[in-house]
Amino acid sequence: MRASRLVGIVLFLLLVAPGNPLPTSAQPRQAAPSLQGQWRNADSIIQITVNKEEIEGRFTQVGPAAAGLGFKVGEVSLKGSQRGEFLFGEQTIRYGGTQACFKDGRKVPFIGRVTPDGQVLAFHNYNVFVGPDCRDTGAYQVLETLWQRVPR
Repeated sequence: MRASRLVGIVLFLLLVAPGNPLPTSAQPRQAAPSLQGQWRNADSIIQITVNKEEIEGRFTQVGPAAAGLGFKVGEVSLKGSQRGEFLFGEQTIRYGGTQACFKDGRKVPFIGRVTPDGQVLAFHNYNVFVGPDCRDTGAYQVLETLWQRVPR
């Protein structure tokens, strides 16, 4: 018997031996933690509501930095959907400084993930740079914001 065939048989037996089932994606995964509740980033808090797989985040407290950009209590910050521990959707961003572009905010795509313990949300979105004429410059940066679950 050739050595490569013998190695293949030994590996097969090790992987399929009783008590060592082959890992498959069909094995049950733990359900993702619920996003329902309040989440804090700096001095701002959003209330995330979940309806089936759809999520919505609305400001319940607006800190000085967010208020300086024009965000208000009750305003929707994000809408999207949840698939397992991942989130996808649109988030509202605002431009600071003297720039008068997008006074009501601008919707940009985001992707997010909740940690397995359900205590931290990480959101990544594109911050698109605009010129003085309020047109996209083509430049952007990917921003990460971390939100901590607010204890009940």
